[in-house]
Amino acid sequence: MRIKTTAVYMRIEEGVAKGKTLISAQGGSRSSKTCNIIRGLVMQAIRRKDLRIDIVRKSNPVLMSSAFVDFKEFMLSEGLWSDARWKEKRQTYTFHTGSTIRFFSVDEEQKLRGPGRGILFANEANELSLYEFTQLDMRTEELVILDYNPSFPEDHWLNDINREERTHFFITTHWDNPFLTDRQRAVIEGLKDKNSSLYNIYALGLQ
Repeated sequence: MRIKTTAVYMRIEEGVAKGKTLISAQGGSRSSKTCNIIRGLVMQAIRRKDLRIDIVRKSNPVLMSSAFVDFKEFMLSEGLWSDARWKEKRQTYTFHTGSTIRFFSVDEEQKLRGPGRGILFANEANELSLYEFTQLDMRTEELVILDYNPSFPEDHWLNDINREERTHFFITTHWDNPFLTDRQRAVIEGLKDKNSSLYNIYALGLQ
């Protein structure tokens, strides 16, 4: 099965090949972080049996209107989606391999302390507290993937995580996404003449 990907997908595969157990994908706006991570997770769910994958974010409404939308759109575009395999109440999709992708927010303590998983994807990980991340991290058996814009202070826990030996840290920008329209790229680059701080974060992917 061949799918459209960008540099983000390859950078993640590079980290896994090196034996890293935490992927930290920092990037600017529209660098294709989330959609490429989700594509990689779907491929894992298709290829492997009984793999548990969790996709989390701070708020459930935002999670379901962002990462879940990317997930469903990709599944539909590849002819993989089946209404019968999606359980709305549990926010879980079960593949023919028995592997699952579950969506949940971390706004309740019981969710943090719930059952473990093989792979965790924390979307917009900078929104999570160190305590929330640690609870999720401890219950993940194989691989943790984080994505985020670098809109956080120097003392944020992500900066410490990115210096750990287990971490494959990389930065991408909108220039790594060949599928962006000229208009979208112009808006992002236009920040350079409006607000240097926003330009650094959303165009360059830097703090």
